[in-house]
Amino acid sequence: MGNTMLSTSEAMSSIYTQLSGTDKGVLPLVEACNLILDYILKNGFGSSQINPLTPAQLEKIKEDVINKVKTQVPLGVLLKDCELNNSKIKFTLSDNSIKELDLTSLITNSVRDYVNTHKTELKGQKGDKGEQGQRGIQGKSAYDLWLEKGNVGTEVDFLNSLKGQKGDTGTQGLQGNNGTSLDYEWQGTKLGIKKSSESSYSYVDLKGSQGVQGLQGINGEKGVGIKDISINGNNLSIKLDDESIKVITLPILQGEQGLKGNDGVGITNITSV
Repeated sequence: MGNTMLSTSEAMSSIYTQLSGTDKGVLPLVEACNLILDYILKNGFGSSQINPLTPAQLEKIKEDVINKVKTQVPLGVLLKDCELNNSKIKFTLSDNSIKELDLTSLITNSVRDYVNTHKTELKGQKGDKGEQGQRGIQGKSAYDLWLEKGNVGTEVDFLNSLKGQKGDTGTQGLQGNNGTSLDYEWQGTKLGIKKSSESSYSYVDLKGSQGVQGLQGINGEKGVGIKDISINGNNLSIKLDDESIKVITLPILQGEQGLKGNDGVGITNITSV
């Protein structure tokens, strides 16, 4: 651009002319930056395309980029040179210091920051339901895969093969506390229980209270009485009220031989009176 001193607004207007091929003259800084960013967001640099967001989102991003341009090149500072090389703008200030802005990086960072801050607002509407997908191929069972690995057998054999190896012996558990035995005794219907460490029994009476009287039973059939009894030899005849006779043969019971008696004493010298 030569050695002519430029304002920031003139420099950014010139960059827009280089970028778009359209000379709009000297524009205010914000307007020139907006035009540059609109062009880049629509066309990118060469083959590099940046997909635009909604207009409100783009305005926020452009505001962020313009603030960064103002930080790099403050208003009122004159420039000796300003050139655009791909996506980078290089400013040569009046004190010969150089400031360089990478617009792609600025825009990318601004988009990323905006998305991170407003991610909950960027969710689109629910799309239409997709078409039914084709039915997938029938998957192989675990048994089929087992056979493919060279194993032979039925499904029962396969299930039995799933048993793992015996595990290592576990660590010895802690010793339990000594148990307490129980003693018991009865006192009538009362059961007494005590621990071996106790001196007296605790009694519980297991006899229940008097139950409710049961229902009257059904009358039994009328009995047959005895009308007469006679003995004939060792036969016992019992005549019942219905005139039937029951005969019971009694066993003949013979006792043991008795002891022999003492000799008798004779009578002598009997005279008649």
